[in-house]
Order: sequence, then structure tokens, then C-alpha cells
Amino acid sequence: MKFPADLKKWIARIGAIGRAALMAGVAITLLSGLSACRDDAAPSSFQGYGEGEFTYLSATEGGNIEAISVSRGTHVTAGKIVFTLENTVQVNRLREAQGRLEELRHRLNNLLSGKREQEVAVLLAGQKKAYAAQKLSSDNLKRKKKLYADGIVSHAVLDQAEAEFDRDKATTSEFSAQITAARLTARVDEIGAAEAVLQTASVAVENAQWYLQKRSISAPKSGRIEEVLFEVGEYVQPGQPVLSLLPDDGIKVRFFIPESRLSEIHEGQSVTYLCDGCPPDMAGIIRFISKVAEYTPPVIFSQPSQQKLVFMAEAWPVEKTVIHPGQPVEVRVSVQKK
Repeated sequence: MKFPADLKKWIARIGAIGRAALMAGVAITLLSGLSACRDDAAPSSFQGYGEGEFTYLSATEGGNIEAISVSRGTHVTAGKIVFTLENTVQVNRLREAQGRLEELRHRLNNLLSGKREQEVAVLLAGQKKAYAAQKLSSDNLKRKKKLYADGIVSHAVLDQAEAEFDRDKATTSEFSAQITAARLTARVDEIGAAEAVLQTASVAVENAQWYLQKRSISAPKSGRIEEVLFEVGEYVQPGQPVLSLLPDDGIKVRFFIPESRLSEIHEGQSVTYLCDGCPPDMAGIIRFISKVAEYTPPVIFSQPSQQKLVFMAEAWPVEKTVIHPGQPVEVRVSVQKK
């Protein structure tokens, strides 16, 4: 490398220390130039950390905790019951609703079937008796008419015989009508009302079953119990978390992209992770890039401070990961510059 003559004189005057400092500056300049000429497809690294998407398990109704079947660190499968609330009231409500439903079902069946056979048999016997009485009064009326015609009996006797015959005839007609009605089902409107009440009672049973089931809380996903927030016997409010669950697929990596690199990175882009104790080539997909800028540290926005302007991004592992929440992670994004 050649230097101007006046620069050589100035170097000679500042001595060895000055020469060393000057050459270091030249080296830094050369290295900076070389780094600027890096491969366009070289990976870009960003610092991040593991973040957990926790699921908090609670009940829809309040009550005293009856049992907790897990502890901190327990791995559970989806559908496993993790805690239950005291359910005496809900069990009694279900039994009451089921009893009411059964009662209404029998009432509807009774309306649909008409009178019982035993009741119809009683009416038939009464009808037979009425026919016999009608025949007897009919024969008696015929005799009284003949006797009246011969002048043997008075008109009053004939009138009495006619009245007895009319009475027995009416009784026979009454029994016939009763038997016909007994063999019929209830009226359409009456049956429809009974069916509507029965349907309402069926819904009440379903509601009671639902509330009873909600006293037993199960894990919605497979994962690890991270926190147990209450003890057996304690009272919890509706919707108050009792356990926190970290699902097996609930780990993501959060990292920050400088404002100057934001245009190079987009959602759906592939990344790789590097962290202590992690297997190599762990892959992930960027699912979210914040539209809101953050400052590290907070500064007033201006042109000189843009290098400290960052945007939060989240990448989710493609497969089950060993990364823990809070663990430092280096995120590498392969960027193809235009």
C-alpha cells in the first residue's frame, strides 16, 4: 500500500503507538468493506427466546374443588380429567329433570292410547245391561198399548210405559257414545300440547347433563401442567383458572427484526434455530410479524435512531421442539437479496 509523502512524515512523527492505531483503523475499514461484500444468500441471525402459549383451565360455574388428579410437571393427554368440582346440586337437578321427563312421556302415551281395556270392558257391560232394560221396556210398552186399546188400562199407565222405554233407549245410546269415545285417542291439540311439554322437558335433561359434565374439567390438548393455582377444598369463581397447561405444540420463538431488514423477511418464511443443548437444524416457519414498531432502548424516533427500531416476529417450530419458554435462541433466516 502506498501513502502520500506528507502522510509518511506525519506517521514518522507520531511514533509506534500512533502507527499501530492508524493501521488498526485501516484494517477495520478493510474488514467492513469485506463484510459488505458478503454472499447475498448468507443467513441473517436474530436474537430471540422461547415463548409458551399457555392454556388456562377453568370451570364455567363456581364451586369447591373436589379433586385434582395432576401436579406440576405432569404430562397429560387430550381428554384426561385434571380436576373436578363438587357436584351434588348438579346430580340432583339431573335426577329431577329425568323424573319430570318420564312423567310427561307416560302422560303422552296415555293420550295416544285412549282408555284402558278394563275401562272399555266396564262400559260394554253397562251397554249390555242397558240393551236388556230397553228390550224389557219395549215389550212392556207393546202390552200396555194393547191393553189401552182394549180399555183395560188408563192412559196414564200407557204414558208411564212410554217414558220407561224412552229412558232405557237413552241409556243405551249413552253407553254406545261412551264406548266410542273411550276407543279414541285424545284430541289433536291436546296431544300437540303434551308433545311440546315433553320436548321442553327433554331439553331440560340435556342442560342438566351439560352442567354436570362441566364439573369435571379435562385437558383440551396433550401437554405439560405448568402451574397448580388452587388446592382441594378451595372455592373458585366461574372462569377462574385452576391449572395452566403448556401444550406440546404451544412453544414458539419470538425474535426482533431491525427496521432496516424488515423488507427482506415475511410471514411464511422458513427459519432455523440454534440454542444450547438443542439438536442441529431445527426448522420453523414465521407466522407473525408485528406491524407495530418497538425501540431498544426507547428513543425518540428520528433518522439517526432508525437502527434501534425493531419489529417483533414469531416463528413456530415445524416439529415437536425441545426449546423451553424463556430460553435464548438464535434465529437464522435465509435471505435472498434482490
